[in-house]
Amino acid sequence: MKIWGSGAIALAMLPLSFSTAASAQDNSDDDKYTFFSQPTATRQQVLADLDECRDLASTVRPPQPGYVYTPNVAAAAATGVLQGLMKGAQRRHMFDAALRKCMSVKGYTRYSMSKEEAKIAYSGSWKDMRERLTDRALAPTPAGTRMEP
Repeated sequence: MKIWGSGAIALAMLPLSFSTAASAQDNSDDDKYTFFSQPTATRQQVLADLDECRDLASTVRPPQPGYVYTPNVAAAAATGVLQGLMKGAQRRHMFDAALRKCMSVKGYTRYSMSKEEAKIAYSGSWKDMRERLTDRALAPTPAGTRMEP
């Protein structure tokens, strides 16, 4: 009888971890394209709330990473590039979370939309986007696409 080592077990678990990561990515795509709705609000109130929440969320900054000394210039450059990429991703996620929280506190409900709808809603300047998002917020509530704040 042959005894399997920990390397063989890790190799056997590898397809499971990839499928789990792929399904987690699919699930996270569900809330990638969203909009807020509050049909009972006035147009001026929605515009003001969008501006206020956007301004508030834009002030959020991720924490500064720690510094690591290395005499190797290439390693220092690679570390800086990777930290920059991670910091950008963190900032986007923190902006989205702050915007969701602000709009939720103001009484808006979040709904999902398709990628095609999002391309239309989020294209152009902020002024154009504000108008389209306000139109969506004031439209009758869609059925079945409500999301958690």
